[in-house]
Amino acid sequence: MKKLLAIFICIFILCACAPQSKPGSAADSISDSCETASEPTVTETPSDSVCFTAYRGNENADGLLSREVYVQAITPRAVLSALVEDGVLTDDVSVSEIRREGDALFLDFNKAFADRLNAMGTAGESVTIAATVNTFLSAYNARTVLITVEGNTLESGHVIYDMPLTYTE
Repeated sequence: MKKLLAIFICIFILCACAPQSKPGSAADSISDSCETASEPTVTETPSDSVCFTAYRGNENADGLLSREVYVQAITPRAVLSALVEDGVLTDDVSVSEIRREGDALFLDFNKAFADRLNAMGTAGESVTIAATVNTFLSAYNARTVLITVEGNTLESGHVIYDMPLTYTE
């Protein structure tokens, strides 16, 4: 009899100490979504689109994240739109000229690009440059890019960008 009473007390204590889910808690929402889940949808890419990888800084500004972007055609505007959408650049930044020579890309930005860099600290500038360079290299399948601003060498408060830049990991 004592053993039976001890077992009931243990079961009662275990039930009382077990976590209880409240209405609207994560446990309920998980089970609700499983019950109402429908067949997964597959998104197809249009056959007439092209893809490139857009880069942006991570939360700590010490690395890059990427995503695939599908566009009708690779243009400076399409690449800039992806960078603006990801918060890398502002919508007042534009490419004045883009030129390709072999595997080298030459990008001439407007003054808004330099202003954006000059408003950042060293880490923000490094991530912005890396994301911009990687995105344009991906889009145009190039190996290097030389960035200028209004035809002049890009100079920030931290770096003079007078040499071609390559992909950054």
